[in-house]
Amino acid sequence: MIGRKFNALRRGGSTLAISLAIGLATASVVYADTAPIAFNIKTKNTAQALMEFSRQAKVQILFPYEEAARFPAPTLRGELSRDEALARLLQGTSLVVASASDAVITLKVRDKASAERSNEASEPPTEVVVTGSRIRGAAPAAPVIVLTDEEIRLAGQSDLGEAIRSLSQNYNGGQNPGVGFTQGALGNSNTTSGSKPNLRGLGADATLTLLNGHRLPDDGSVAGVDISTIPLSAISKIEVLADGSSALYGSDAVGGVINVTLKRSFEGVALSGRLGRSTDGGNVQRQMSLVSGYRSDAGGLMVALDLSDVTRIRAADRDYTANMNGENTLFPAIERQNLVVSGFHDFSDTFSMKVDALYSKRTSEAVSAAIKTQPVEFEGVRNTPSTEAFSIATQFDTKYANGWRSSLLLQVGKDDAQLTGNQYYGGVRYFGALCYCNTAASAEFNGEGGLFTLPGGTARLAVGAGLRANRMDYWRVFGGNSIGQFDVRRHATYAFAELFLPWIAPENSIPGIRKLSLTLAGRYENYRDLEEVSTPKVGLVWEPVSGLAVKASWGESFKAPSFVQQYSAQTTTLRPITGYGTAFPTGATYITLSGGNPSLKPERAETLTATLQYRPEWASGFSASLSYFEIDYTDKIVALLTSYTGVLTNPRYADMVTFNPARSDIDTAIAQASLGLTLSGNPSTDLSRVKAIVDNRNRNASSQKVDGIDLSMEYGFELGADRSLDLSLGGSYLNSRQQVSPGQPYADLAGTLFNPSHLRLRAGSVYRSERFTFAGYLSHTGALDDARRTPVVKIDSRTIADVTASYRLTGLRNQKGMEISLAVLNLTNSKPPLIYTSYGGDTPFDSTNYSAIGRYVGVTLSQRW
Repeated sequence: MIGRKFNALRRGGSTLAISLAIGLATASVVYADTAPIAFNIKTKNTAQALMEFSRQAKVQILFPYEEAARFPAPTLRGELSRDEALARLLQGTSLVVASASDAVITLKVRDKASAERSNEASEPPTEVVVTGSRIRGAAPAAPVIVLTDEEIRLAGQSDLGEAIRSLSQNYNGGQNPGVGFTQGALGNSNTTSGSKPNLRGLGADATLTLLNGHRLPDDGSVAGVDISTIPLSAISKIEVLADGSSALYGSDAVGGVINVTLKRSFEGVALSGRLGRSTDGGNVQRQMSLVSGYRSDAGGLMVALDLSDVTRIRAADRDYTANMNGENTLFPAIERQNLVVSGFHDFSDTFSMKVDALYSKRTSEAVSAAIKTQPVEFEGVRNTPSTEAFSIATQFDTKYANGWRSSLLLQVGKDDAQLTGNQYYGGVRYFGALCYCNTAASAEFNGEGGLFTLPGGTARLAVGAGLRANRMDYWRVFGGNSIGQFDVRRHATYAFAELFLPWIAPENSIPGIRKLSLTLAGRYENYRDLEEVSTPKVGLVWEPVSGLAVKASWGESFKAPSFVQQYSAQTTTLRPITGYGTAFPTGATYITLSGGNPSLKPERAETLTATLQYRPEWASGFSASLSYFEIDYTDKIVALLTSYTGVLTNPRYADMVTFNPARSDIDTAIAQASLGLTLSGNPSTDLSRVKAIVDNRNRNASSQKVDGIDLSMEYGFELGADRSLDLSLGGSYLNSRQQVSPGQPYADLAGTLFNPSHLRLRAGSVYRSERFTFAGYLSHTGALDDARRTPVVKIDSRTIADVTASYRLTGLRNQKGMEISLAVLNLTNSKPPLIYTSYGGDTPFDSTNYSAIGRYVGVTLSQRW
């Protein structure tokens, strides 16, 4: 479907080429309109107001975002000159105009004595670069969801994992705390107690997570980043781009990109403590956060420390898990220490340096007893995983006289996820330990600047190249034996380019086209152990009238196979051939291969997103966005067979079977197995009787088709006397199907057990006054089908209500002082709907969609100096 749509786009290529030629021939400098402008600005804070001012005044504005976001913004309506409108927006803030021209306005923080209302320092003024584009000042052609640190705190969330799990576009299965031991797919397993984003339910390894625009090392066996290692107190905002973006960011950006932006500088000290628990028992949370920093005329430094621990929730703590052993874990005990250091320094007006450093340590414990009436020490597992990680990124920025900028980014990081535990069989203990020891390093040089002038503005280009190195040192010990060790490296070189072409601006608009821009991007990556990959991306932004925007984005993305998928231990098993009648001689045998496959190639995807955005002038403070998305995900890596019944005669699996193999092929298959030849079903050990080899190692065979709709609505308005009310509604409707191998029918994923629900909605309301803030949220997860048995059983939907309240004990909003907050999450103590289980250790609900936390009550006390 996507291919047909893109072919239609390509058929218009001649028209586009003619338009480009005309545009180049008639290009001229566009000057700012000095006539009065009809402004209509109503936003939550000054940062958002300045962004809207830039859009309506058609001028680039450079300002310190974090500083501006600290101040409420006045409503601005009517015809005003550009200077008059800007003066009204800046009144009462710490910002002043540093320089101004027809095309660019630069703001700065006034001297400290006259900026006493500001409790944080700013970064050097810079154009906003939004996730989804590498061009300064360019709006991406796909919607970007922004969560600020204030919004996360108002929702009562204590870490970034909770914030991401609240997003309608995210699936909470995969690598997340609270996911049970036996919850469907292999990827639904809580191995390290980390929190990995999983956009569109494509897998944690298909969502790319960045910190201030740079990569972090993978955590655990499944490629992906534990976002909970970044302290909430250290961040400014999270940008979520739920659109394939490998052309801009490289491997893994299939479901989308999540970029966490730090408060790169901070002035003063902020201390907060949190204490809470679930009212049904367990989940006792203690958290302490400290942020400290300073700034000078030449730079700034911020240090953030977050210490937290939470007790586990046992099956005995919940009445709906009476079928389980009472000691079994529903939510693990977790202890975390997270540290962030971030800063910048200006060596001159044209050369500066930025540094981001992250350190984290996490330990946890989970128990799973196999028999309800026996302790785990008789039969079961007690796991105690621990993870220690660090990352350091240094960026050197240079400004040139022609307006271009360049950056050199150097990054190195390491994540050691060690899983230790005891397995018990009949009261006998077997100790096991393993480590997924990941290391990552990269270097990139990029540049961005203007090329030439088009009727709608300046055409801009971003280009860059770099190299990336990854390593996994995997080892495993069980019962005193070493199993399946490997230590492998991967090196990749890459180059990318993005071209922004503004064809029409309001100054030269025509009926039906007030604004029109086109973005073209491409990326090339060369892996030493994989095939070369090239990915394009095309974006279009069209404003037919003021307040209405139509956006479209098409692109290709990819995901390199993980080290575990390629190099995990191979198992070679000898089996008797039975059930085939006279097709094979009596006593004949065959060999099956399973495990890693070094010959895997990258997974690939084609994505399409079309968006309608509406910000009417008649309803200041209102915005709405409706997006359609489509993903065609192919060459997904899978082990095709879960059963070997009929494999030797079914033509569907013919390419997996080698009949009458040579003895050298048999010897090679045995030599590649970490445990040598294993036996199943009492076969003859005479290798001359082997009639076939079945290769069931990981292979690129599966595909998924995903489509759906995203909705976002916001309306903020003043109530008078420094009071305001913000309303929001966000949601996502998802369809997804999977084909396990070519020739097989597609099966539904979304809306079925242990997969994303079709529908997720979240509505919110926030009331603010000088001292008091109240917030309420409703989160809805749609119904699921349990198709494991006949007839299909419908699993009920679930709606949860959260409320939070905060009161300023000293100081006013946006000022230094003391604040106390109360959060009651899952106010009505809604319980997860139950499902059928056949094994006493199984979790009796879908923990990938529903949580056992229940009603949670927490109190936070914070102080800023």
